[in-house]
Amino acid sequence: MISLHHRTPSKFQWASLIVLLILSQACTCPPLPESPRIVLDRIEGPRLPDGITTAVFKFENPTKLTVNFGGYSHCTPMMIVKQFRNHHWRLVKEDWCGTGAKNCVLSPGESVILALPLDDMFGLEPLPTRVGINVGIGVDEKYTTVWSDDVDLSTERRDPDS
Repeated sequence: MISLHHRTPSKFQWASLIVLLILSQACTCPPLPESPRIVLDRIEGPRLPDGITTAVFKFENPTKLTVNFGGYSHCTPMMIVKQFRNHHWRLVKEDWCGTGAKNCVLSPGESVILALPLDDMFGLEPLPTRVGINVGIGVDEKYTTVWSDDVDLSTERRDPDS
């Protein structure tokens, strides 16, 4: 037969619980500061004369730190583009440079526009897509990749002026 009564916690168990509660409150981490981000701004096109549609992203630095990135100029960061195909994120495009790239800085509060042509050049399909930029943040310049949210380029809004 199964007994339905339960044991009373021991003094040690009560003390352990109190210590855990106190430590959990003492170790509460402050919220993380804002991070650099990439957001889809709009889809433009198709534009004449080439008829290419362009996804326009904004690379923003809402932090109080400088953000370093590789680019061709302050306004042209080197981008990475991945698309979700066959249950995996696949690299579709990664900017590179033989001679013209340099270290660029995005100061606190600044932003730059990224234009991603949606033509057949890169084999982009109407699949979930993300855009990334390798960045170094602050004095330590710990490099990481900042990614946009996943965007389905086939269903995103069009620029009303196009």
